[in-house]
Amino acid sequence: MQGRLAQTRQAWRRAIELLVEAGNIEEVERLRAKLCRLPPRAAKKRR
Repeated sequence: MQGRLAQTRQAWRRAIELLVEAGNIEEVERLRAKLCRLPPRAAKKRR
């Protein structure tokens, strides 16, 4: 599941970049809010 969350974060961040360029601030704020509601990233295990 964590791999999919990482892909989701990456896709939403890219979408935010594109929406900023397009000037769609309402959609930017909506996506940022969704991004903040995702579960936190799991800590990477150290060896």
